[in-house]
Order: sequence, then structure tokens, then C-alpha cells
Amino acid sequence: MKFLLDFAGEPNTRYEEGVLSLTLGYFLFDAIWVVKYQTEGPIMYIHHATSIMCVSYILISGVSGAEALLSKFIISEDLKKG
Repeated sequence: MKFLLDFAGEPNTRYEEGVLSLTLGYFLFDAIWVVKYQTEGPIMYIHHATSIMCVSYILISGVSGAEALLSKFIISEDLKKG
């Protein structure tokens, strides 16, 4: 059985590209919402901008999708705890 990071730096799979595309869509929508309704502060603007740039880069370059999905999973699990 292979671990997710055994595929580090390899081309993205269709699954990874699909999940990353949905993630990018979410961040774009949420960024527009935050700017339009001014519901968050500057830290959230930075969070959205860096997330959009990173996910876009991974989709354009076509590699490192496994690492991105693993880090997203770790961050979301950590947020559930606190």
C-alpha cells in the first residue's frame, strides 16, 4: 500500500484536479463575498489571496496535487479540534 506522499511531485490525477478546482472555486467565491460584504479583516484577505495563488499555481503547473490535498486535510482536521 502506498502512502499519499509517495506520489510527491508527480503529475496531478483527475481526482486531484477536480478537488483543487472545487477548492479554487470556493476560495474565489468566498473572497468576493468577503470583499463585497466586508465581513472579515485583512488577515482573511491575505488568507484568500495566498490560497488562490497557491491552488492556481498547482493547477497550472500540473504537479504537487497530492501535497496540496494532504496539507488541506491536515489543516481542516486541525481546525475541527480547536
